[in-house]
Amino acid sequence: MQKHFLWICSIILFISCSNSTSTTGNQSNDDAVRELLTDMYNNELYQDYEWLEAHCTDKCLQFLQSEYEYICEDGPCYAVWKFRTNSQDGYSDEHRILSVDNQGNGYYDYTFLDMGVKGKNRVKIISDNQRLLIDEIKQISPRY
Repeated sequence: MQKHFLWICSIILFISCSNSTSTTGNQSNDDAVRELLTDMYNNELYQDYEWLEAHCTDKCLQFLQSEYEYICEDGPCYAVWKFRTNSQDGYSDEHRILSVDNQGNGYYDYTFLDMGVKGKNRVKIISDNQRLLIDEIKQISPRY
């Protein structure tokens, strides 16, 4: 009887430790994604092609190339405005992340100010050898 009790306690302890570890893992991953997106947006790193090539998957880079609407003389050229609202003029110079929210399955919405215009984009983040990479980007609002 005492062996069964110890066995059951061990299982309960294992399950509770497993759950707390995965929650902590998810929280630290969310924090890392939040840091990546905040740094990218607040410092306008999405305009730096070297940064994009180091932090985006080939799939995302191909999408950004296909969305580039102008003549590209010294390729590759990326539609970096996909990380913003596409606003040509805004209400102010304010440009910053307001929030980053985990939507599940690797998708994150980030809400931001782009020249004072509030926008929201959705990105898919994947992990590749301990690096976080942007795999997809979609403008949610506003779109012009």
